[in-house]
Amino acid sequence: MYDPGFGARVVAGYSRLACDVERFRDDKDEPCAKNGNGLLYINTLRGEPLRDADPALRERALAEIYDPHHKKLAEAVERALLSAGRCLIIDGHSFGDDPPPGVGLPDFCIGTDLFHTPRELFEAARSFLTERGFSVAENFPFAGSIAPIKYYRKNKNVVSMMIETNRRLYLVNGTTQKNGRFDEIKNVCAGLIGRIRSIL
Repeated sequence: MYDPGFGARVVAGYSRLACDVERFRDDKDEPCAKNGNGLLYINTLRGEPLRDADPALRERALAEIYDPHHKKLAEAVERALLSAGRCLIIDGHSFGDDPPPGVGLPDFCIGTDLFHTPRELFEAARSFLTERGFSVAENFPFAGSIAPIKYYRKNKNVVSMMIETNRRLYLVNGTTQKNGRFDEIKNVCAGLIGRIRSIL
């Protein structure tokens, strides 16, 4: 869904249920860990038990998934900084249209960080999507955007924005089957990334 055709791609090759590479490495630093949703989930996002705490499994997830992913991300950011003096991270995800009772989910969630996401970048993204008839929320149902810990809250030349696309837009409900809007939504995502890139 997110392939603008430029820059490096660092893809998490595993489900968040195996290891959530978006979390902080140390559970003491991760707000979601108190709900059992650190880098190794103990509970589902709805708070239901998923697995017992297993220190050995956590160490394996760190060694085989988390640390290699963050090494690739940090290296890609460092290359961009060395070549251009600035790096734009597009933190691309999707989410299911399964809200809690009484809560409506947007078509797009834009995740921002007070340090790494310039305000004009969010406003440009929101305008691009709303002008095309999509609903947009900031930091809901997910919040923030990733940056390598080496640069996190230290280097404003590392710019980061999360784009979460509601799967109802491009998949048949409750399945992994593409619906008739798949190519349209893919083009919208590419256009959105192009718009963000154009103002940096």
